Amino acid sequence: MRTIAFVQLKGAYAHALSSHQPIVVIRNARVFDACAKARERGVVPGQTLRQSLHCCPDLQTTAYDQVYFQLVAREFLDIFHEHARAVEPLSPHQVFLDFTGTGVDAAALRGILETIVPRYVLSVCAGLASCKFLARTLVGEEEEGGVPIHLRMLAPHQEEQFLRNLSVEKLDMLSDNMQKRLLLLGMKKVGQLMVIPPGELMRRFGEEGKRLLVFLQEGDNNPVKPLYPEDILLCQWCGETIFSLDACLQALKTLVERLARVMRERQVAARHISLLLDGDKGTPILLHRQRSRAYRTQEAMFHNLAAGLKGIWPGFEVSALQLIARSIIPLRRQQLELVSGPGGTDATDRMQQLDNTLMNLAQRYEGEMVEKGWKSKGDRREAMLRYYDPLRFHRKGCENRVQTD
Repeated sequence: MRTIAFVQLKGAYAHALSSHQPIVVIRNARVFDACAKARERGVVPGQTLRQSLHCCPDLQTTAYDQVYFQLVAREFLDIFHEHARAVEPLSPHQVFLDFTGTGVDAAALRGILETIVPRYVLSVCAGLASCKFLARTLVGEEEEGGVPIHLRMLAPHQEEQFLRNLSVEKLDMLSDNMQKRLLLLGMKKVGQLMVIPPGELMRRFGEEGKRLLVFLQEGDNNPVKPLYPEDILLCQWCGETIFSLDACLQALKTLVERLARVMRERQVAARHISLLLDGDKGTPILLHRQRSRAYRTQEAMFHNLAAGLKGIWPGFEVSALQLIARSIIPLRRQQLELVSGPGGTDATDRMQQLDNTLMNLAQRYEGEMVEKGWKSKGDRREAMLRYYDPLRFHRKGCENRVQTD
């Protein structure tokens, strides 16, 4: 029997912002999180900015910064990682924990949560069950009675009765149209679906009925994915205090060289690069750069980070720089030689490596055309060129037809 917990942390975003006045985090023009002082004055998540200012005129606002809060969340995610087999964060404030075989029960989980509240967050809602669906369903939208730690546990012999009394609107594996259809048919509880013959579910509801049948018979078997701690590459620079932008760019170049060397040794690329500037005065500044195509070359990483650094140069003394590479992607041997081979790094050497790669591909796929910038076979391209006539709008007959029309 598995032991799965779903933990929802409330007030984690506003609690991380050190402010003596009431402060809220704004996302999509609405209050996403609020500190304890703002909640005491009636500000709750989901309000518009005008409603929150009406409740608290001296309210301070800040925009939601996912990259910054991900770094803040590492403090309590590390605590979860010490006790759980797997940690799967859905967001910086929602996380699945797998305690199977660790001996952690409801009392032990409450003790773990007491080390987090109120040090990192204002309150915690947690659910403990045998699968991810039931654990997440146990967690309500809001804490009951303002309790700092609200923990609900579902014993194995209680799961069937709990599932029978559950509303069909809680079945997140079904679409909204499917849920409305079931309500119109008078099926408001999951227990009403359990008495329907399996063949009738599949005949009436198709693929969604099949998915619902698998859930009713086998339950939620989705495992907790060990997504934390993620595979990252970290390079840090600590030296003399930096006073100018040129000195900071030089330190950044040194960091990029170290990171590129590590990436070549591990034969990987990265889609996500973060640069953290830490100074003696002021709060740390985080520069985030993410690309759809992976960072493979040292020049691409440096120019992209340098351009962003010039726009956010803080103007204070920088004592440490930290370069973090996430979304690690393994590279094939040919790709690695193409982008960062030992033969050279200038354009001529890269073109020579490209020619060698194309020659290898031509020998591997005999009978097919392989050329730069074209992925289709040669015969298809030649057939398309036969229908192309560059003078089709300049012939005399075509001009006469246009004039007569």
